[in-house]
Amino acid sequence: MGGLRPARYTRARGVAGRIIGMMGPRGRLVGRVTGYVVGAALTAAAVAMAIRSTPWETLRHADPGWLSLLALTVAVNLALAGAMFWCVTLSFDARPRVGLAKMTALMAISAMLNYLPMRPGLMGRAAYLKVKHGLPLRQSVWILGVVLATATLVLVTTGLAAALGPRGGEGGSCLAAVAFLSCLSTLTGRAARRVLRRPVTAAWGWIAIRLADMLVAGLRTSVALHLVGVEVSYGQAVAAGAAGMLVSLIGLTPNGLGMREWAIAATAAALAPVSTSAGLAASLLDRAVEVVVVCLAGLISLAWLGMPRTSPANSEGNSA
Repeated sequence: MGGLRPARYTRARGVAGRIIGMMGPRGRLVGRVTGYVVGAALTAAAVAMAIRSTPWETLRHADPGWLSLLALTVAVNLALAGAMFWCVTLSFDARPRVGLAKMTALMAISAMLNYLPMRPGLMGRAAYLKVKHGLPLRQSVWILGVVLATATLVLVTTGLAAALGPRGGEGGSCLAAVAFLSCLSTLTGRAARRVLRRPVTAAWGWIAIRLADMLVAGLRTSVALHLVGVEVSYGQAVAAGAAGMLVSLIGLTPNGLGMREWAIAATAAALAPVSTSAGLAASLLDRAVEVVVVCLAGLISLAWLGMPRTSPANSEGNSA
């Protein structure tokens, strides 16, 4: 990223190499290439199925306001991802502390790069934090673990509540899940201190941010389905969105490519009067909008991080 000296580039490359070594055996290259191929194949199959039986006339005359809302929900999900990593990183040894704006920019760049083969976004973000903020690689792994564990808890709890609740009453089930997780968030700090064996900061916010992320994902799924002419309840949309996000977290394909589309379509078809092809069309539309938003945000963030930071106000936590 802009402003790094050659020596720092060398350090960053060494850091990235160490991260690769920590993430698996020699077969990881084959696994990642296979994941990329599988993701591309699943996406192609989804496109083929959606094209055969989706009323594309509906999309051609889609309300720009609804498309804008879909793009907005994608941007909010991306911002919440940045807020989540920032909040968790507060409890670790980044010095100077990483600012919220910078972490959000790093997440946008990471999400953009993760669409490439080998998913370099994760490694690049950790290497940057090591070089610029002295954050040890092992702590980057712990941060990722906390984020994934919190996301899994929220997604499974909310998704199951919406899916298993009485038909027509999924909204009430979601509210019950939100209430349960809100109460659970008061215990997060105590549990985190035991597991991490270190002081933690703002741990109460971990579940809250992930909950907000999940609820926005439900709105996003509902909007995408509406754009292809399908109406579902908000609870059903939350369950479908949770399934898609959970599959993406597993990370078998880059950014859940292909797998997320099928997970959303299958869940929507199981819970609501939605055809699989319509669910695929909605999830593919969602993916297309996501790619545009993520790439724009990533490029803007790259330019922003490459700008020199001369103001004293920006020298701590936000310097590039």
